[in-house]
Amino acid sequence: MSGWSEVHGLSVAEKVVLSAGAYGSPAILQRSGIGDPADLRAAGIAPLVDLPGVGRNLHDHPIVELEFAGSERLRQLLVESASARFTPEEQTLGKLRSSRATGPYDLHLFPVAAHPLSLLAGRVLLVVAAMEPRSRGWLRVAGADPEAEPVIEHGYLSDPEGSDRAVLAEGIERARELAATEPLRALIGDEIPPSLDHAIEQIHAHYYHPVGTCAMGAEADPLAVCDGAGRVRGIEGVVVADCSLMPVVPRANTNLPAVIVGERIADALLAGERGE
Repeated sequence: MSGWSEVHGLSVAEKVVLSAGAYGSPAILQRSGIGDPADLRAAGIAPLVDLPGVGRNLHDHPIVELEFAGSERLRQLLVESASARFTPEEQTLGKLRSSRATGPYDLHLFPVAAHPLSLLAGRVLLVVAAMEPRSRGWLRVAGADPEAEPVIEHGYLSDPEGSDRAVLAEGIERARELAATEPLRALIGDEIPPSLDHAIEQIHAHYYHPVGTCAMGAEADPLAVCDGAGRVRGIEGVVVADCSLMPVVPRANTNLPAVIVGERIADALLAGERGE
């Protein structure tokens, strides 16, 4: 918050920056009366600003984890590595194109094997992630209570064409090809269980990359919540600076893109303060 002023004897911020993430920022806006009027009324909140895109367009990279038995040799290698240096569970990332890719790649494949002191100790995984998800979900608050959890529907694998499911299936096939190739085969052992092909909908999970619930976009876009500088449409002095701004998730982890978003919004705010 910045630029304080006095209203009825109270200090009021002239500028508010929301950076509560893809779940927190839309929830704060909705509880403040900013969002789809029908959803707000259903939650017992009086609508103040009609912005139907708040809480919509929620998406993340869906993943499937293939688990393997591991081996004594792998355990020994992890122990030796952890005793000599920092040894993260994830050390390698493969980027692949499925038959449905629209860019350089649309799949991440990465192994997870943990040393004995890790919370994941004993698990050996090959993880498949779909990096161009077409499915979309939503978030809505259940009421004005800031302590109440919002209702979240990620909508994983819900795209009508079944593209996300098909991309994951191709990724699983490629992961199994790698798992059957030496020297990886001897290190990670057999898959447990070996038949996940027909269970993608039951075993999929998230990649910790939710975005899109306060998406920026052109003024003509009815679901655009913010402009390119993160300013919330229809209300003065409210800016969003987190991954909820991203209309489409990048084909990557969102940690570094989140830093860039914060830096760009900060630059825009400072430029405004200087009158540029």
